[in-house]
Order: sequence, then structure tokens, then C-alpha cells
Amino acid sequence: MASVTTTTALKLLPELWSPGLLMETTEEKVVTREFSSPPGGAKKIGQKLHIPKVKRIAATGGGAYTTSLTYTANTEEEVTVDPVQVYAAVEIQRAVYNRMDTSPESVYRQMIKYGIAEYLDQNGAALAASLATNVKGSAIANIDKGLMLDCLQALASSAQREFKVGTDPWYFKVHMSQIKNMMNQFDFTADNVRGDDTKALVNGWVVKVLGAIVNESGNVYQAGGVTHNLGYLPTAFVEAFNEEPTILEPQPYELVVRVIGYGEFGQSEAFDEFAVDCQTVG
Repeated sequence: MASVTTTTALKLLPELWSPGLLMETTEEKVVTREFSSPPGGAKKIGQKLHIPKVKRIAATGGGAYTTSLTYTANTEEEVTVDPVQVYAAVEIQRAVYNRMDTSPESVYRQMIKYGIAEYLDQNGAALAASLATNVKGSAIANIDKGLMLDCLQALASSAQREFKVGTDPWYFKVHMSQIKNMMNQFDFTADNVRGDDTKALVNGWVVKVLGAIVNESGNVYQAGGVTHNLGYLPTAFVEAFNEEPTILEPQPYELVVRVIGYGEFGQSEAFDEFAVDCQTVG
């Protein structure tokens, strides 16, 4: 049985759900927002997510054609992802639920959605640590122009058939601890680097730099004193669902009312070379 959180709130406890607390605990999906979904959706086989993937095929050069050609075998494989179940549940005393002066379901539903979205984002952000082809920076580095250029060059070199510098956009997710370092560079705020043909820093944030669409998030993965800021093409990762996250109808049980949200999803690295693990100090 799912564990639940009990509240004895006489109302919606605005002092508990203050705007500051909301910002700290209910960040929505940012890192995984652009993760690709497999064509046609995920195929459910047994209890796993099976996502089709075709490997690269190398061409062979030589002299005159013969009957002794070299064939590439087993070009099709699949990313098999064990599903992860996620839920968020809250339990409200029935008497409290009945005398709330606003609709309790709408507020609790929204909070549950935030919680599930944050969980999905944090789970996907952890994939950065498994990248092997492109790892830049270190546990003592901060984001600067040189590190961003290293990430851009690595992506351009390893994702040639998917990415052209100056033409194709890529995404860069920065941990909020690196905001000041991101903003502390004149080049990054200049029109010619941002790609903005009107004004630099219209909204006070580097929205786009070196072709990268930049977002900051507290969900960027941190472990062992390392922050794994992530630069990637959407096709680098996949996200699929056996069950889309949903909110169940409120469930009266004895003298309480339970509101539960749940889902079953899978996230995985698909093309390692289409992403960059930009490591900075944790």
C-alpha cells in the first residue's frame, strides 16, 4: 500500500504552502523537457519498455566490386528500459476535507503534479553521469566561455550527422549554482554570441548562447561534489511511458480522503555521442 502524508489542516494552510516553499519544492520538468519520445510511442513487451534503435552503418571502400562484400550485421538493436513507478499521495481528514472553503482537490492535484514532474526531471537529469563520449569540465571548474566552447566543439565533432553549428539548436541545462558564472561574461551577453538581433539580455538571462537554448534548474544532477550540467540534442535521450502520470479520483476511506497521483515511465540514454556532461563544482 502506498504511504501517505496526513494533514490536519483546518484550511489550505497558506503559511505552509507559501510562494517561497513552492519555488523550492515544486520545480517542474526542465532538464527532460526536450527528451525525445520513440516514433509511435513505447512498445510494451512484458514489464519493460523496448525502444527501437538502429546503429550506424560504416561504408567500405576498395577496388572493383566483387562478390566478397563485407556486410554489417545486426544493425537493429533496442534500448530496453526497466519501468519506474512513481506516485505522490496525500491523506486529508474527512471532516477537514468537507469544510474546506475552497476546492481541496484542485490544489492537492496541482501539488501532486508538481511532485511527479520534479521526480521525472531529477531521474532524467541523473543520466548525465552515465555519459562517456563527451565529458568536459571537472569538480573544480565553473562555467565560463572556454568550457561552453569545449561543449559546443565536442557536440559538433561527435554528432555530425545530427548537428550543424549555427544551424541546429541544442539545449543546455545549468544548475542554479552556476547562474552567476553564466552571467559574469560579457561575451555571453553580447548580441553576436547570443544570436539576438535586437537587444542583449532583454529579460536578464542568457536565453540563447552559441546556438544553445539555456535553462537553469535545481534538478540538474549533483553527486560526489560534482554538478553535471547537461548539453544535449533531444535525440540523445528517450522518455516513454507505460502509464502516463495521472491523478486518481479522491478516495474516501474510513474517516479520511486520499488523493493519489501515479505513473510508470522509462528514461534512457539513446545516443551517447549526442550529449555532453559539462561538469562543474558541486
